[in-house]
Amino acid sequence: MFGLGFKHHQGMDERWIEEAIKKVNRRIGEIRIEQGVTQARLAEKLDIDLKVFQRFETNRNLTLRNLFRLMAALDCHISEFFHEPKTNGNTRGRPRKKL
Repeated sequence: MFGLGFKHHQGMDERWIEEAIKKVNRRIGEIRIEQGVTQARLAEKLDIDLKVFQRFETNRNLTLRNLFRLMAALDCHISEFFHEPKTNGNTRGRPRKKL
């Protein structure tokens, strides 16, 4: 999980915390894209405005409530949000359609 040592509390300065939040945001987008779901569709499923959802993937500090709602909507385990991102965060566009 992130390879940044979540268990090492002394190293948790603001910079580390901001980087960890960015990685969770990226993982949300990666999981959504892997499942072939658009931001608009997931926002609709969560019953929130698209712009609000977009902030979930772009450096927004999420509440635990929203993290659990995303877990349910994406049908994934919460730990998946804390895995090291597979991308550098520059992925743009719609997810590919599943065949």
